[in-house]
Amino acid sequence: MLDCFTKFNLGKANSNSGLFIKSLIVCNDSGNATLLDVQTVRSSATFKQFHQKSIAAGATVDLLNQHDGVTGGMIVLQESDVLKVQANAANQVHITVADMEVTKGQL
Repeated sequence: MLDCFTKFNLGKANSNSGLFIKSLIVCNDSGNATLLDVQTVRSSATFKQFHQKSIAAGATVDLLNQHDGVTGGMIVLQESDVLKVQANAANQVHITVADMEVTKGQL
């Protein structure tokens, strides 16, 4: 579960590889809506994928495959990139990540 005061590092690409985040499933099993931030950190730069994304009470959402015309696809992490997620309240969401690591020789 996410701690509202800590950003969790969900994925990090290893040296000489890339990490493809294919699915980011968020389950809010609380009775309240939760706001979620998802971002990629590369060196000193931060790229936000979602900012204060509302996850309804009791809902399960795949953030990368919503078919809403806005999102869809995957997040690609380069070597040493870090995927971070933070919720606005503790103990409300569970996150499942489906990823695939590819070494540079396989690209």
